[in-house]
Amino acid sequence: MLYKRMSSAGAFSVAVVIVFVVVKAGIWGIHMDIEVVDNGIRLADIYFPVVCGISSQSYFVHNSILALTSAHKYPSRKVRDVGIAYALIAATYILVGLAYYVCFPGGKKQISDNVLDVIERGDYFAFITIVLLTLKLVFTIPLFSYIIKMQFMRSIMRKSEFGYQWTVLTNVIIITVAVLLAMFWPHVGQLLRFLGAVSGGVFIYILPGLVYMAVQRKENKLTWYSILFHSSILLLGLAIFGLQFSVPFTI
Repeated sequence: MLYKRMSSAGAFSVAVVIVFVVVKAGIWGIHMDIEVVDNGIRLADIYFPVVCGISSQSYFVHNSILALTSAHKYPSRKVRDVGIAYALIAATYILVGLAYYVCFPGGKKQISDNVLDVIERGDYFAFITIVLLTLKLVFTIPLFSYIIKMQFMRSIMRKSEFGYQWTVLTNVIIITVAVLLAMFWPHVGQLLRFLGAVSGGVFIYILPGLVYMAVQRKENKLTWYSILFHSSILLLGLAIFGLQFSVPFTI
């Protein structure tokens, strides 16, 4: 499909972001002071629920790859390709997140939701990176629209095809919600952690265990340690959601 090929161009933007972070990290050098001070790196912090929520969101959003690989030309290679994709994504997250955090010269709390916000004016490399990221979003919006329509139609309406009106409606809703959030609550990190705690909690911690135990019960294979294990995972998801309210909101 055309939009799938367009979204592949976003890989170039990701490569530029990696180069941007590596170059900046090389210029800044390592600024890592493992002490309990304002400008250092804390070994433990009360804000750890934020990381749990955002990590859940990251894990949840990647289930969209199932919709993309549903029409794989070579189904026998699907497992291999998905594995490679997850490995590359993990490497990107680790490299960008760790290098930027360790090498950032200011206080670590000064790093905003959008890491490009802390770049000083006149940095042309940062400007080029922002432009390429904007193009990446333009390329991926049709893809996200397709994924939402596929998951909504198949899981709720039990349909595998949708007409032009559904495409228009989905695009209008996505763009409207994104624009309103950008206008009135432009805090990406806050949004991601709550969405991750809710959607990730349901689809990662709660539903899989409940479905698995229901299947075991139907087959008379449900045991007490299976109930204990899956219930602990369910409680973990609920705890992550509840802990989001222990962290101060950004207003």
